[in-house]
Amino acid sequence: MNLPEVLDYAKSKGVRIRLWMHWQAAKAHMHRAFPLYRQWGIEGVMIDFMDRDDQEMVNFQRELLRTAAVNRLTVTFHGVAKPTGLERTYPNLLTSEGVLNLEYDKWDKLGVTPEHEVMIPFTRMLAGPLDFHQGSFRTVPLAAFTPRYEAPVIIGTPCRTLASYVVFQNHLPMAADYPSTYRGHPALPVLAQIPATWDDTKVLDGAVGRFIVIARRHSGRWWVGAMTDREGRTLKIPLGFLGSGQYQAELYRDELSSNHRFEHVTKNVAANDSLTIDLAAAGGLLIRLSPASLEP
Repeated sequence: MNLPEVLDYAKSKGVRIRLWMHWQAAKAHMHRAFPLYRQWGIEGVMIDFMDRDDQEMVNFQRELLRTAAVNRLTVTFHGVAKPTGLERTYPNLLTSEGVLNLEYDKWDKLGVTPEHEVMIPFTRMLAGPLDFHQGSFRTVPLAAFTPRYEAPVIIGTPCRTLASYVVFQNHLPMAADYPSTYRGHPALPVLAQIPATWDDTKVLDGAVGRFIVIARRHSGRWWVGAMTDREGRTLKIPLGFLGSGQYQAELYRDELSSNHRFEHVTKNVAANDSLTIDLAAAGGLLIRLSPASLEP
């Protein structure tokens, strides 16, 4: 493969390239390869299949992160043990997998359960950012789920998918389905607007394995994501974290009777208000809160 030609074509489209590597290949070649990647304009690497946390592996990961940092490459770790805070020393480490995620819906008879997804924020996410295979709008109720490799489905609602981009701290989020699945879907422009980095985080409510409500701020806007287990529930979300003045709240909430199973509602709110929202079983909620001064 003529990789420089591929990179030139990507650059013409405004796209930067990341490369996947088996960890053994990275260990053998990174001191020669990473300077070449920098020269070519590669954005970063994903290192996979480490699958252990003994001293040899820990030392290798640190050496790789240092080498990548010198060469201005970002890093994602896949097939890796839970993180230990290395991203504080090496901020080029964007995220680590180390979590059961939606690829299991292709083969596991139970799939990724709603309870699992609302357990993660209280467990794995406490250790640091998590790479999570997310973004599918091919959502079905729990009773309709069956694993399959072709056009796999996930348990939940489109609003749950949107909410996951706020609930899960993931600095390299993905949209993991076929492009044709997203084309023309009304939730796609919303997904594309959700930031990947945050300036502030507030956990508003939650119960381990039952539901979670998290608010995150990027610049002047707040985003709220809520996800529930297999039970539908009503949430009352206080807005006391907002600053002074009026805000426009854009709500993307479950509406299973509509064509795409969600609805978009806009209202004006302030810090002394609260929002009461019904979540469907295995459902979710996304709210974007913009100061009135930021609105056109």
